[in-house]
Amino acid sequence: MFGLVLGAQIGFLVHTIMVAITDEGTVWTLLISCLITMVIFGYLTHKYRRQMMVFAVSLTGMFLIMQGVAIIFGRFPTIF
Repeated sequence: MFGLVLGAQIGFLVHTIMVAITDEGTVWTLLISCLITMVIFGYLTHKYRRQMMVFAVSLTGMFLIMQGVAIIFGRFPTIF
């Protein structure tokens, strides 16, 4: 379960980067990128549980810190 959530986060990030580069994206491309990364990270988490836990916590912490900086200082893109 943990790897699937991490895969969904990474899939959303990959989709966002692809949309920013190509200016094209649909709900289907979002679902496909999330499903592919969920399978990949689900397998990696099953195989390397401890290392993936550290990676996921650092990724989530980085996201929360950057969103906090964006809200406090402004002029940064936010999710709101």
